[in-house]
Amino acid sequence: MLYRRGNFSGTMDRLICDALRGELDAEIALSPGFRWGASFLPNQPLTMEDVLSETAITYPETYVQKLTGTEIKNTLEDVCDNLFNPDPYYQQGGDMVRVGGFAYTCTPAESVGRRISDLKLDNGRPLVGFDLSPREPMLAGRDADDVLEYERASPAATEILAGLSPAQAAELTRQVRDRLVAYASPDGVVMPGAAWLVTAQAA
Repeated sequence: MLYRRGNFSGTMDRLICDALRGELDAEIALSPGFRWGASFLPNQPLTMEDVLSETAITYPETYVQKLTGTEIKNTLEDVCDNLFNPDPYYQQGGDMVRVGGFAYTCTPAESVGRRISDLKLDNGRPLVGFDLSPREPMLAGRDADDVLEYERASPAATEILAGLSPAQAAELTRQVRDRLVAYASPDGVVMPGAAWLVTAQAA
């Protein structure tokens, strides 16, 4: 039976992701999450109208690109926070992005950035470039206000804030501060850190 009902996935979502992977020769597929569309019984013929009822959305563009495991995890974390942020004012949706070609574990009660884990391809291989275990903590500042003051002084933040109204700037600042508070500890604002070692040679 084909249907789209749950917050995370349904058989119709899996069919769409499998079709994307097959048509575009992609290892994995991501598809927008929503819950409208009809349900179809086994062996029931599907018409073009049926297909459009499941796929006719206002953002139909389809892209093929390379993503690292970390980028995929961050995408899932961002969508997941829209669902499970403890502050209802930050809850901006009710559906996770649908996935094909891999699976993951979601822990809704965890804090932002820590809800998605155990990403594995269908063949059991962990997604390349992503591993929860080696993340080293990084001390960002004494407290949320200390980090916020430092970041607001950066050229990028200054440019962004300059383009906003006072009310918009205040709201954005509040949202960023709330996110930083989630990483606050007795030792300060401690966030997951990473480092890249890059080598280059002259052409």
